[in-house]
Amino acid sequence: MPRSQKDLDRIRTLIAICDKVMDNPSQRAFLRLNMDFYWEISAMTGNLALRELNERLYLKVVRVVLKMMPKLGLVEEFRAFRSEMEAVLAAAEIGDWEAIGYIRRAHLSMSFNHIMTYAV
Repeated sequence: MPRSQKDLDRIRTLIAICDKVMDNPSQRAFLRLNMDFYWEISAMTGNLALRELNERLYLKVVRVVLKMMPKLGLVEEFRAFRSEMEAVLAAAEIGDWEAIGYIRRAHLSMSFNHIMTYAV
């Protein structure tokens, strides 16, 4: 779904917030930022049924992340997340929606493997 300059500016703002809170990272700040970015990404999904399914899955998975967060390296999580936001923004700026899907897939795979490392 095409994004306006205002939509892209909201992602830029989230990246700026990430830069600001990385100096004094907290679990709460990370989760808030993650959730805000997630809703921006969700709005890009043109297929309503897919968006609703994705939202349900996200809300279930975020509970696991909440429990695992103390074990995950917060600074590393912020860095990886910031990198993902930048990549999504770059793809959105040129309208490459397929690339955004691949970026998200890679992020989800990396996050799953990271969580599984600490869950064992």
